[in-house]
Amino acid sequence: MPCTPRLIGRAHTGELGVRAGLDVLLPARNAFLSVPLDRLSEPVTDELTAAVAQRLELTRYLVGLGAASLTA
Repeated sequence: MPCTPRLIGRAHTGELGVRAGLDVLLPARNAFLSVPLDRLSEPVTDELTAAVAQRLELTRYLVGLGAASLTA
């Protein structure tokens, strides 16, 4: 099936453009939501340090997925 341009907002894009946008948007959104910003005001404990480190590793992974989508 050929990809035909469609009007979305003010931009013309085809199905491939929409798919590419979603491939980048979803990992980026989840990456920023994975950082526990609400807990950063808590006193520093070993548990909090481990939780933040784990979430930052997840963030790095998700950002890498988004970046890979841009270059694929």
